[in-house]
Amino acid sequence: MQWHKGLDETFLSQSQKGLLPIYHRERNNIIGIAIPHNYLDASDNMQVRKNLSPAWFIPHNTPITAILEQFRINNRSVAIVIDAAGTAIGVIDLEDILEEIFGDSFD
Repeated sequence: MQWHKGLDETFLSQSQKGLLPIYHRERNNIIGIAIPHNYLDASDNMQVRKNLSPAWFIPHNTPITAILEQFRINNRSVAIVIDAAGTAIGVIDLEDILEEIFGDSFD
C-alpha cells in the first residue's frame, strides 16, 4: 500500500490482512509494515507513519530454518523478500511458514 498524507486509517483498521507493507512513491521503497489492529483508536493520519513497524528484508534464497530462527531471535513475524538486485519480490510471515510445514490453517 502506498504511503500518502491522506492514508485512510479506517481502511487499515478494517483490513482483513494482518500485515501491510507500506511504501513511499515506488514499490521498492518500503518504509515499514502497518499492523492494522494498531490503528483501531488512531485519531489522525500521521499516526500511521509513526506506528509503522520497521521492515525486515531477507534474500529470496534464505533457508526457512534461518528465517524462523531470525523471527524468534528478533521477535518478528514478517519479512520482505528481496531478489539478488535488492528488489522487493514478496512478503513472508510466520503463518506462511507454519502452513508450509503443517498444512493450511483454518482461521
